[in-house]
Amino acid sequence: PALEAGQPLLIADIGQEAPELRQLLVHPQVRAFYAYPLLQEERVAGFITLSSLSARLPSDEEGVTLSLLAERAALALQNAHLFEEAQSGLQRLASLRAVDMAISSGLDISLTLGLVLEQALQQLGVDAAGIMLLDPNTQYFRSVARRGFRTSALQHSSLTLGEGIAG
Repeated sequence: PALEAGQPLLIADIGQEAPELRQLLVHPQVRAFYAYPLLQEERVAGFITLSSLSARLPSDEEGVTLSLLAERAALALQNAHLFEEAQSGLQRLASLRAVDMAISSGLDISLTLGLVLEQALQQLGVDAAGIMLLDPNTQYFRSVARRGFRTSALQHSSLTLGEGIAG
């Protein structure tokens, strides 16, 4: 309840106040336990825990220091998340740039489509990808590029326009 509400959990003497907590603690001689929430956008994203072999509560000054430490840890986690998002965005932009360059350089269409699939596999984290194009004369979709498939079945497959799942 305290942590869920964004407040620190302070237990001066585990043996008297929260004996059920004893089994969670590594050291059997721990007497005091403190948990300070890591808040992100007013939500608890985690908590930092501290323990003491003495039965005691943190002083007011220690409490302020621990609250600031928890704030800094939450900020560091948020910054790390933002950095990961920025890196991911840069990777997506680099992939799009590679595809754009392949298209504008006039590479062979099969090489360009292969590059598109490689980028799709890399950016989306999928295992296989393929491109099927419609032949306007036969009204069949035929496989023109594929990556990651374990069989060659797709290579020789075709789908009729308007039929089946992809038709």
